[in-house]
This record gives sequence, C-alpha cells and structure tokens, in this order.
Amino acid sequence: MGCFSEISDVNNNAIPLPSNIKEIYILCVVSDRYPALANQVRHLLKYETQDSILPPLVIDVFTLDVITEMLDSPLFLLSYLNRRACYSENIFAEKERVVFAYHLRKNLWLQSDIRGSILSDDWTDELDIAMLSRRCGIPGNKTPPGILTLYESCTIGRILKQIERSDNPKVIDFGFCLLTLNEDTIISLSKSIDENARHSREDGQCHDITLCFGNPTEGITIHCSAAPREHAYLELSEHSKMRKYIHKANRWHGICLHPKDLSIRFGLTMEYEWCQDSNMDALVSPSFKNKPNVRMRTLTKPGVKLGRNDPCPCGSGKKYKKCCLVNRL
Repeated sequence: MGCFSEISDVNNNAIPLPSNIKEIYILCVVSDRYPALANQVRHLLKYETQDSILPPLVIDVFTLDVITEMLDSPLFLLSYLNRRACYSENIFAEKERVVFAYHLRKNLWLQSDIRGSILSDDWTDELDIAMLSRRCGIPGNKTPPGILTLYESCTIGRILKQIERSDNPKVIDFGFCLLTLNEDTIISLSKSIDENARHSREDGQCHDITLCFGNPTEGITIHCSAAPREHAYLELSEHSKMRKYIHKANRWHGICLHPKDLSIRFGLTMEYEWCQDSNMDALVSPSFKNKPNVRMRTLTKPGVKLGRNDPCPCGSGKKYKKCCLVNRL
C-alpha cells in the first residue's frame, strides 16, 4: 500500500489520502483500440487482490470516454466500477464496451446461481446509436433505453439526483445500495415509496419500507416522516437497529424522506458485526418481527450461491424455495 501514499496531482503536489480507504479500483487505460483486448487481458494479465484492492479493469481510452459520457456522476461511475470488478470472473465479452452496454440495459447483475455469462457484440447497438446521436447529431435516442431512462421516470431516480448533490457519506452509501437494484425492484420500490409518502401525508405518522439484500445480509430502511429531525432520527435509528438485528445483518442503511416532496432529510449507516444479544431479543417484539418487508426480488452478492432449502434472506422465516425464489421463476 506504500505506493498509494505517493499519489500527486498535475503540479506534483502530494494528494493526502484518508487512512480508512474501503475500496481501491485500478484502471489500466491503453491509447490504442485492440479488438480483443478483453480476451487478451483475461488470458495474459496476472494480478493479486486484497480486501480493499479489487481486480483491475483494462480498457482503451475510447471505451473510457464512452463510460464517462454515459455515467457522468461519481456515484454512477463508482457503482459500475464496483460491479464490474465483482463480476470480473463471471462475465465474458470480446470488447469491454459490450459489458458496459449490457450494464446500461440491465444494470449489471447476475443471479447467484449463474457462474458465467457470455455477451454477444449486438448488445452495443443501442449504445452506438446513442453516442452517434450525441457526438454527430444523427437522429436517435441520446440515452440507450434501459436503467438510465428508467431512473429518469421514477421516484428512485429523483432520489438519486438528490444523493448525487449530497456531501453526506451516509446518504451516499445509501445511494450505492440503490444503484445495485434491478429494474423490477426499482419499479416496485418507487411505487412503495410513493404510497408510504401518501399515507404519511394523510395520517401524519411515519411509515417505513425495508428491503434486504441476500447473503451476506445487509439492508435498507426508507423512513417517510415530517416529525422534528431529532424525533425522526431516533425513530429511524431504532427501527434500523431492530431490522438489522432481526436479519442478522452486519450493515444497515437508513434514509429519511419528507413525505411532502420526498426530499432527503438525513441518512444513517450502521456497520458492525452481528451477534446474539439477549437484550435485543427482549426488545424485538413478535409484532415487529412479523411486520412485512417490501415484497420484492431478493438480491445476492456476486459469487454467493443460495440453496433452495436455505432460510430466505428477506427475513420471512420461510425456506428460500417457498418464498423469494418463487418470484424469480
């Protein structure tokens, strides 16, 4: 890690780095366009990874130009780099641009039982048209249909716009979680947020939405409340703490939205290893345990296989094959 302490800017001034770096993404950019660069890298490049240093991404400068053109915010760009690094051994394509085009269409995500996926070059058709429309003015959609156009038309997209302008690390962490959701989940969650905000406006009470993410389990809670900040923060904190405990999660994210306009009020992140606690067992009432989560497709992290007879990570208490697996088939 010593080399990372010597990073400097264009004027050769040292750039101070924080001591608690969680992840490091290595991009190797070449100036020439090699048709089979992705294949060559897969067969010839030797590298080692650590917990904080993810597999490198080798691309040509033209592909980098396309990626930064379409993902024009650090939030979206870093989210893609994370997913691409996690799937470095699970997804195959002749050109790196093909993988990126697939991401724009499907939000790069593989089910846990899929160990490898081969992508054909025709995934880039809509991306190529969009770039020609942007750069050369030819008729066509300037944004490929898919995840980016979905964000433009739904509540999750409007929340992400706010997160992009935030300097609160807790809110940004929540944004990274939202960007891992697939299309069906984004639509369902957007509708649930709208419905909860409406209920909160009508009865003046807070309403929560909880969503779990596979194994290792983590989750998010969206809190719609117009209560004073101190009161709303305490409610969200206590709710998230209990949800985290019920689902045996090591990390939990929470965010508070104002029900009037769905503006972000604050966010929080709880990150510590789960352990059995008799006091928490007493606090978590049966009615709270049975309070339903948002019923949406459960996500699992890359490389983790969830067995049919394993407990469902949504926290329902049922076996996976009799719960969220049914929604996948």
